[in-house]
Amino acid sequence: MLAAFTFNTAENLPVGLLEPISESLRVSVSAVGLLVTGYGVTVAVASLPLAHLVRAVPRRHVLTGLLAALVLSSLLAALATSYWLLLVARLLTALAQALFWAVMGPVAVGLFAPEVRGRVVGALSVAGSLALVLGVPAGT
Repeated sequence: MLAAFTFNTAENLPVGLLEPISESLRVSVSAVGLLVTGYGVTVAVASLPLAHLVRAVPRRHVLTGLLAALVLSSLLAALATSYWLLLVARLLTALAQALFWAVMGPVAVGLFAPEVRGRVVGALSVAGSLALVLGVPAGT
């Protein structure tokens, strides 16, 4: 749940920071908006190919790598001093998130007994939604 919350917060956080990022990096607000659009497009386009690429790798290993990628790309984004470096960091996070959703569900439900798996999937969905109403405002 925490990973889902964090990925969704990272995805949408620039929405609450458009003007500060624009001023800090000396780019237009619409250019900063592309950090969100580019992220979403990357997730949509990369999900299936990445899932296919790592299909033979144990899911828990993939998930561990994805969480490490989230940490590293978030640090890179936080330390970015240019628009292009921030864009690269965002795209790296987007690639990790693209694969995260393909891997997270099977890993999460595999940890629990069949009779509670529906609640596990629901909890993951709630965590993603809470990112929009709690994570983004808190991050902003």
